[in-house]
Amino acid sequence: MKNKETSTNRAADDYFAKISTEANKLMEIFGTTVGEQNLKKLNSSWSQMLGRPYDSNSWMDAINTQHENQMQFWSDFLTGDAEDRRFNSDEWSKSPVFNQIKESYLIASKQLNNLATDTNLDDKSRRKLEFYTQQYVDALSPSNFAATNPEVI
Repeated sequence: MKNKETSTNRAADDYFAKISTEANKLMEIFGTTVGEQNLKKLNSSWSQMLGRPYDSNSWMDAINTQHENQMQFWSDFLTGDAEDRRFNSDEWSKSPVFNQIKESYLIASKQLNNLATDTNLDDKSRRKLEFYTQQYVDALSPSNFAATNPEVI
């Protein structure tokens, strides 16, 4: 059992290290840098969460929620509803491309934040995970990048 947990932790560390590398590349492309220390803390928190025993029902609930969010995405995509003030400008809804970028981001960020909240970590670790996850999600908002922000273009 210990080897499986170690293997899971290593796989999670590798996965989040790759995400960090790609996120850094994106941020450098658009003229911004990402704090390596904060990304390492985020990776560490997610690795810790993934390395703990989990309830399979929780994962099934997360998958079901993702499916529901995808269905809501298509509904919102057709109506142009926005829940985030960063996307209140009409440009986000007028263009199908930018609307899809916005809605995809909102779904993914909600899912990541929900996963962080629903972990079986102690309260202090869970709050740290929630904090770093929110920072990461906010940093990757399409409104932060000129190429994915119709208000800038």
